[in-house]
Amino acid sequence: MLTGVSKFSKVSIFSGLNNLRDITLSAQYGTLCGYTEDVSHEGQCDLTVKHAGIAWVFEFKVVDGDQGTGEALRQLQARNYAAKYRGAPGIERVIEVGVEFSRTRRQVVGWDVRAR
Repeated sequence: MLTGVSKFSKVSIFSGLNNLRDITLSAQYGTLCGYTEDVSHEGQCDLTVKHAGIAWVFEFKVVDGDQGTGEALRQLQARNYAAKYRGAPGIERVIEVGVEFSRTRRQVVGWDVRAR
């Protein structure tokens, strides 16, 4: 993965990086880049990051108003998205993160974390 190179420098004749292919959001390379689309029989969470023995399982929600509702973490728990990582080989800890964005303020208004 290449960091610190903006889209501008990719097209600059001076960068030497004119023909890069961005694979960071490609499903084919998701595991290599450290994230996967996480599908289970209950649906799918929005993002999973596995690193250094920790599985971070994220759910993102857009909410009305200026306050978080806790709905993102409730959905993670109700649908048990993180279950397949508990006790999985190479995973020592699972962290569930619910993040909520305000539709009107267009920013994060709440987040909840549950670690096991």
